[in-house]
Amino acid sequence: MSPAKKTLVPSNIYTAILALATGVVLATAVFIAYKCYADYGTIFKVMEAAR
Repeated sequence: MSPAKKTLVPSNIYTAILALATGVVLATAVFIAYKCYADYGTIFKVMEAAR
């Protein structure tokens, strides 16, 4: 019989960095959406052609 393989526990520091980076990206997207809505009254708008 072969000895039981030892499972490696992933380092929690990488999980924390990934969570922090994801939170920063999400906060940036929310901030940009808020600023667009505050400045232009809408989040998504197709630019009108200049005459």
